Amino acid sequence: MKTLMMLASFCYFLGMLKYFLHIAMKRRILFILATAMIGLGFIFHTAMLIMLSVKTGHGPYTNPFEYTSFFAWTTMGALLFVIIYYKISIIGAFVSPIGFLLMAHSFLMPFPEQAQTPVKEFWMTLHFTLSFLALSSFLVMFSASLMYLMQEKRLKSHSMGGLFRRMPDLDTLDGIYYGALVFGFLLITVGIVSGFIWSKSIYGSFLGPNPLTVFPILVVWSVYGLLVLGRYLFGWRGHQIALLGTIGFAAAIVAVGIHLH
Repeated sequence: MKTLMMLASFCYFLGMLKYFLHIAMKRRILFILATAMIGLGFIFHTAMLIMLSVKTGHGPYTNPFEYTSFFAWTTMGALLFVIIYYKISIIGAFVSPIGFLLMAHSFLMPFPEQAQTPVKEFWMTLHFTLSFLALSSFLVMFSASLMYLMQEKRLKSHSMGGLFRRMPDLDTLDGIYYGALVFGFLLITVGIVSGFIWSKSIYGSFLGPNPLTVFPILVVWSVYGLLVLGRYLFGWRGHQIALLGTIGFAAAIVAVGIHLH
């Protein structure tokens, strides 16, 4: 398993570097190679997670190593989906470093040998899987929002820098981060509900043994829910959602850290 993890980390690292080189040198072949390396790393990573689950008898949901590695996996999977679906190369330079750093961080942690919590629970599996997929969707939204704010600033200042020329137009970025917002909000909603059901079945309470760790997650859910409602009811677009999207992701990371502590 460690060999697979090393191979995945190496591929992610090469893919990240090639995305940077693609931006600097404007060579499409570098973009193709970068995406191929991320894809290959994702395959190695998937195989490692499957082997880990077989060895421990549970999904990657019970300790910091598994949380971090699984988040890296969902992040790289989300990146591949966005690149393939939207045909936007520059987002690789924004998302791949985060995925690689998560993978590198998990690589420094000891491999788990046994489960640390009840593990054969359908609702727990659903809760963690959907929650991490939602977090990766919000990461994509954060990256697209950041690019939107940068592109907007370039247009206002009439800057013609090389990096900004490679960014998608504002309408495309608006579509990306709004799609990620809606998808992520649906996932986190079902993830929270399944978490409540699991907590009730295990601890006898919907909020589990420590309700204070649940409230930050509910605050994040409310923030993203407000963004979805703002779009539908008040027509929030562009700068408003982009700015709130960057703030919301920072809050989400803090909330997850508290929740998993």
